[in-house]
Amino acid sequence: MELNKIVQKMRKRWLKLWSLNDLEKYLEVRGAVSKNGNYKLAHRLVSNGTLVSIRKGMYLWNLDTKLDPEDFYWPLVKKVIAENYLWQGIISWPKALALGLRDYSLLESLQVIVPKNPKILSIQSEYKLVAITLLEQKRSLYSLVKQYASRQKIEDTEFLITSPEHALLESLTTRPGQDITDTSLILRWLKKNASSLREEVFAAFIPHRYISATNRLKYLAHDNGMTDLYEMMIRLIDRYGKGCHLSRAFLQKNTKDKIQKTK
Repeated sequence: MELNKIVQKMRKRWLKLWSLNDLEKYLEVRGAVSKNGNYKLAHRLVSNGTLVSIRKGMYLWNLDTKLDPEDFYWPLVKKVIAENYLWQGIISWPKALALGLRDYSLLESLQVIVPKNPKILSIQSEYKLVAITLLEQKRSLYSLVKQYASRQKIEDTEFLITSPEHALLESLTTRPGQDITDTSLILRWLKKNASSLREEVFAAFIPHRYISATNRLKYLAHDNGMTDLYEMMIRLIDRYGKGCHLSRAFLQKNTKDKIQKTK
């Protein structure tokens, strides 16, 4: 197909953001050329000014304007999730809580819960997508997380966002690279939204892997005068956490031990 006809066909389909898969799908060249052939086609489209390369395998339609990462960050995140996980990605902590505070700033590492095959993927430049899986005895909790997730538009791009209850529990779960002693974002969210938290959603998650996180949230609520939330955590631990009320000393030691193991 001649290059000018390709450009005309692309204009009819109009996408601001293109990938190699899009070129195959919408230009009807799937199977007609090799993967390298698609790279060559993309290179020709970049060379003639139709597309602008923003990362390997991802291109923007050239609108003759200065590129700003904030202009295409979220559509690019959506595209990366779609092409690597067939659209199955749920934005998790910390961005899930930040979005509840209308904080749309870009994160260098965006955590997204996926069904399987966790890995770190490039979004653009220094921005990374950290795909994580949540397992209970090798069983994925993705379906449970999705059940309580909600859809939200971020700058005209729709995403699944994990529930605030789950985001809070994730934020207080120790894992490599996560500082659970920094509770500033959690407290900011709680001071504005604590009254909206749903006990039944906490109850769905707590039996699986969040006993320590629930206890940390209990103490956080107590120390900050959030009586209703504190009493909710007490009930939840009694009913769904096998009455496992952990001491502050145990939680602090447990946190330090896990931090030491990651060093």
